[in-house]
Amino acid sequence: MDIDFHNARKPQPKKNTGLARIGLFFMILIFVTICSLVITCILLLRISSWRRDRPLGILVVSPTQEKSIRTHLGLLWIDPLTHKMTLVDIPDSMAVETIAYGTHTADTLYGIFSIDHKSVTVFAKALSFAFGIDLRAVLVYEHPIKLTDLNEWTFWNAAFFRSPRASLRFPELFSVFWFTHSLGSSERETLALPERLFSLQQSDGQQIMVADKVSLDRFMSKTFANPAIVTENVSLSVINSSGLAHTGALFGRFFTTNGCFLLSVDDTSEVKDDSQLLISSEKLRSTKTVEFLEYYLQTKATVDANTTAGYRSDAVVFIGKKQAMEITP
Repeated sequence: MDIDFHNARKPQPKKNTGLARIGLFFMILIFVTICSLVITCILLLRISSWRRDRPLGILVVSPTQEKSIRTHLGLLWIDPLTHKMTLVDIPDSMAVETIAYGTHTADTLYGIFSIDHKSVTVFAKALSFAFGIDLRAVLVYEHPIKLTDLNEWTFWNAAFFRSPRASLRFPELFSVFWFTHSLGSSERETLALPERLFSLQQSDGQQIMVADKVSLDRFMSKTFANPAIVTENVSLSVINSSGLAHTGALFGRFFTTNGCFLLSVDDTSEVKDDSQLLISSEKLRSTKTVEFLEYYLQTKATVDANTTAGYRSDAVVFIGKKQAMEITP
C-alpha cells in the first residue's frame, strides 16, 4: 500500500502553557497590588486627623547656614477651603515677642527654645501666639533650604524618609501630600511680609525690624484667618480666670486674628486651674469655631445658656491657669 507522505497529519506544536500561567499570575499580582494601594490610601485619608475640613498652619524651621544654631522661619498655610497653599517668609532680623523669653530676633528663637529642651509642639504654640496664627505642626530641616523649594514631595519625604522631621503623624503627612499634589501652580504662592509693617531700630549694635502690632495683626488675619470661623460669626467673650496679668488680652488677640468674633475681654478674681468653654446651644458644638477653641483651651465645650446669655455671647471662654502657664511660664 502506498503512503501519501504529503497528506499525512503534521505534528501540532505544543502550547506554551507555562508562559501563559506566569503572565496570568503577574496580571493578578499587579491587580491585587493596585487594589491594595488604593485601599491603603483611602484608609490613611480616613484615619488622618486632618481631613481637609480646616486650614493647616505649619511652622518651617531650617538653619540659616550649615551647622548654624541660627534658624530661618517660614509659615506654611494649607487651606483646602480656598484650595491654596501659601508660604510666608519671616525676616531673620524681625523682632518676635514671646511671653516666655521676651523679645528676640526670629533667627534665634528656635535655638533659645532648644536650649531649654522645649518640644517643637511648645515652640509652635509659642509662635502661634506671637504671630497670631493657628500653627499646629512643625517641619524641622537639618540643612538650609529655600521656602520656594517646599512642595508636595516635602511631605512625602517627611513621611517615608523622616527628612525633614515633622511633628505630624504618618497619616496626616500623607493627607497633606495628597492634597498639595492636586494644587496647580496658580494655587501656590509665596509672600513676604510687607515692609510697611516694620520700622528699623538699633538693638545691641544690630539693626532689627520691629512690626507695628495692629498692622501685623491685620495682615495676619487677612492672610491666615479661617474662612469657616469668619463665616460662622460665633460671638465670643473671653474671661481671664488665670490670675496672670494680660492673659485675657493675649488670648483675645489670638482668637480675633484667627477669625473669631470677639465681643469682650474681662478679668475675674476667681482663679480656675483649667480653662472652660461654655456655649449657648448644642448646635454650636459642631462648628469650626468651637473645634478651634477646644484645641487651644484643651477642654470640651459645655452648654450653659444662662452664663452665655449673661455675657450676651454665643460662647464664653474662661482662661485657666494651666493653659495660661503654657504661654506665660
